[in-house]
Order: sequence, then structure tokens, then C-alpha cells
Amino acid sequence: MRYKLLVIVIMTVSLTYITWPKENQDTYHSDYEIPKSFEVVLDGAIVYPGTYNFYMPLSIHTLIDYAGGLEYDADLTTINMNEVVSTNIKIYIPKKEVTTIVKLNINTASYEEMLKVEGITPRIAEQILVTRNIKGYFKTLDELIDVKYIGTATLEKIRPYLTV
Repeated sequence: MRYKLLVIVIMTVSLTYITWPKENQDTYHSDYEIPKSFEVVLDGAIVYPGTYNFYMPLSIHTLIDYAGGLEYDADLTTINMNEVVSTNIKIYIPKKEVTTIVKLNINTASYEEMLKVEGITPRIAEQILVTRNIKGYFKTLDELIDVKYIGTATLEKIRPYLTV
């Protein structure tokens, strides 16, 4: 019995000595490297503009989502939303230019002037002129509902640009 106990103690001490870390030996070693971060500065028509740090490449669309999205007046005509960013960069989202709506008088407008209004097609402009020539001047914009090819949706779409 003593012999068995002695063998167990010797084996335990030997295994402990073999597996015990040496003084100069690192107790933890990994091939994993901590990725380097990059900084993105978002400014302009962004809900939450500011500086953001990321560790992996992301598209501009995703970066803007992290910043709360775009404001209603953001102008994306010069921005490639699919571009992938992986380095320090500043992104400026411009705002759309505010344009004053000049209302077109439907009773005096020519065919060419009517075509400049968003929502008025050549066919609708022609029918407005025909109706105006037959029935006379329009008293209200609601009378445009009687013009062929103009329904409720079209009338509501062109109403902000017209007057009588």
C-alpha cells in the first residue's frame, strides 16, 4: 500500500514539474492579432454627425446607418453609397438646395410651360389646353379633375405647382 502511495506521489510531482510554466515562458500565446481601428468623420445631412471608430471595412451606406441615417434634405447625387471604407476618412453629405416653387397660372400657361411642371405629361398638357379652350378659364384647381387623364392622384401631385 505504501509502495502504491509513493508511486502516486512521485507521478504527481513529476507531472506537475513537467507541466508547470517556466519563468520566461508566456502563459498565454495566440496567433490572433487585434485589428487596427480606423476613424470615420461623418458630417452634413446626417442625423448624428460626428467621429466614429470601426475595426472592419464597411460601406458608406452602413456607416450612415450607424450614424442614425440621413436627414430628409440629404443630396446623394455625388455619393457612392456602395463604396467600402477601410481607412481614416471624412465623408460630407451635402444638403439639397432649397428651391422656391413658382406657381404656374393654369389659365395663362402655354403648352411648353405646362411641360416643365412635374407630373404634367404632354398628353395632360394638351388636354388642359383643349378643356380651357372649350370651357373657358378655370375658376379653381379642383376643376382640373374634369380634364381627361387627370385623376385625384395626379391632381394632388401637380397642385403645389399650379394656381388659377
